[in-house]
Amino acid sequence: CVPLLVEALEWEGDDSICAACIALMNCCLQHEPAFAALLEANGVPALASCLGSKALAVREAAAGALPNASCNKDCAEALRESIVEVEASADDAPQPGGASKAQVTAFRRLADMLSSEAPDELGLRARAAGTLFNCSGFGPDNRIAMLEDGVITSVVGVLKSAAGSRPEGVMDEHDIWRPR
Repeated sequence: CVPLLVEALEWEGDDSICAACIALMNCCLQHEPAFAALLEANGVPALASCLGSKALAVREAAAGALPNASCNKDCAEALRESIVEVEASADDAPQPGGASKAQVTAFRRLADMLSSEAPDELGLRARAAGTLFNCSGFGPDNRIAMLEDGVITSVVGVLKSAAGSRPEGVMDEHDIWRPR
């Protein structure tokens, strides 16, 4: 069933794509045969490409499947090699032929999602963090790619922002932060 679900990621209609992502999320919950089938069907790059969707629901569904898939070393490595097409921003270098799309690594896209401050993207941020966490555990190549893609800088920025936004408080005698 995994190859059919991966094929469905290319269908028209956000609802169909979301359903396929969610089914892949469930298939890949600590299930080695599903990881192998996902790799064989090129499902990791297909899921990563969904991270570039304009539809928040599609991005959330794909980001929900990736933490489960990235629990497998080979899937985490496939994610490292995946490219995501996203809307080019004004800050991006001009694209060949004036194209409005830019290509980024999946790690970079996940870091951008993690850094989002949009209130409706909190779940997306948590899933991106989980995927990056899982991938970081599989050898130095993934961690080097994250460093090169600016993921570490993004994570540090998110942590600094979170630390700066907490209400005033004090550390008690057990080193537990308590609000005032």
